[in-house]
Amino acid sequence: MMLEKWNKSKNFIELGLIGAIFLICLLALHDMQTAEGVGLFFTFKLGKTMEQRMPLDMLVDVVGMVALALLIYLPCRISKWLSVDSYLRLLIGYLAMVPTLSLAEIISLFSGERAGRLWDMGILWTWEAWTNIYKLLPLLQVWGPLFILLYGFARLNQCFVLEKWHKITAALIIFALVLLFIIPAADNLLLFLIGYMGLLLAFDCWEKLYVKLPEFGKWCNLLFVAGLFKGIYRIVVLMSQY
Repeated sequence: MMLEKWNKSKNFIELGLIGAIFLICLLALHDMQTAEGVGLFFTFKLGKTMEQRMPLDMLVDVVGMVALALLIYLPCRISKWLSVDSYLRLLIGYLAMVPTLSLAEIISLFSGERAGRLWDMGILWTWEAWTNIYKLLPLLQVWGPLFILLYGFARLNQCFVLEKWHKITAALIIFALVLLFIIPAADNLLLFLIGYMGLLLAFDCWEKLYVKLPEFGKWCNLLFVAGLFKGIYRIVVLMSQY
């Protein structure tokens, strides 16, 4: 009886935390996209006046938050990790480790002048391509040790087997890395995709460890608490920049 009450209270607290995180993300998204002029861009594109900008700003906010919710919900649903704990851990991992995606950068990729230059960069022949190597270092510093520890620990305890989708995702990460040097102008989007796909692999691995080794979860929860603070810190820094 006490355990059941604790589980209900725990789920309620975690749902409240997920809601609070989404609210903070909404505030950060609104600050970022309005400062970058995303809603303003669509206002001019649709022939609207400045007075009609607010509804489009709100629409961008809604679309952005729905996209974030899907990025968290769909992997959990597809992989059948359906507990509130799993959703919260994936959300924390996303905030702490996935590079920030700029909506303005995505729009600019499809603008006339820049779209024409995307493939005219050359592999490692431009300064932008070389700086992308530097931009990869933070990802490698996180994902390298994380994958080695998670995969080694999971295989040692016989709770993780490489599946077809793991191999496909790893291949897509390698492909995105190659594109990063062929199309350096798309670095923001490609770094985001690399970080997110890496998160999905790590997520499946650590969730299997949580099921197989409950004692692992007790210690790992401390890392997710630290990850939550790191994610909030990243959001605060992002909002301070805009």
